[in-house]
Amino acid sequence: YIWLTQLPGESIYVRRVVDPVSCEISISNVVYIVLSELSEGGDIVGGNTYCDESTPSLLTLENYIGEIIQWEHSFNGGAYTIISNSEGTESIEPFLAVGQHSYRVRVQNGNCNAAYSSVGNVSVISDMINEIYTSDQEVCANDIPEPIEGNDPTEIDPLSSILWQGKPTSGGSWENNPDGAI
Repeated sequence: YIWLTQLPGESIYVRRVVDPVSCEISISNVVYIVLSELSEGGDIVGGNTYCDESTPSLLTLENYIGEIIQWEHSFNGGAYTIISNSEGTESIEPFLAVGQHSYRVRVQNGNCNAAYSSVGNVSVISDMINEIYTSDQEVCANDIPEPIEGNDPTEIDPLSSILWQGKPTSGGSWENNPDGAI
């Protein structure tokens, strides 16, 4: 069983020899065997968070073993569907519909079972709406104005940071509130 000790990627010829007691030796036809490496799905790199009007970077498959059978896409946690014309493609441009997109790649090496890549995730958010709902106010010295309220940008992009700034109406530049809030 010499072929069981071969390394992946190597090949051997196999034949059978029969030495009967009363006849001549018989040698069979030759069979060629290639030992393929197991399919390795690899890693998708390039996922990120984008606004729906931006230009995303490509998603790229790296560190895989085999042929790229297809890219697959899931939208907002739904079932994966095949991305048409993605066979053999190492990089694709992600979709920009607002929501959560997951991508995976099916890879197969020779006759070995196919394997899937790691999942690459892309979040697409709508353009940021940043509004203050509080009306203008007039307060007396030493009084505290009503709280200033607005929409919550973290509902659109949980990683958003919020910074309050102020400037005197008499001029000057905008300055950050050191407490981070109003």
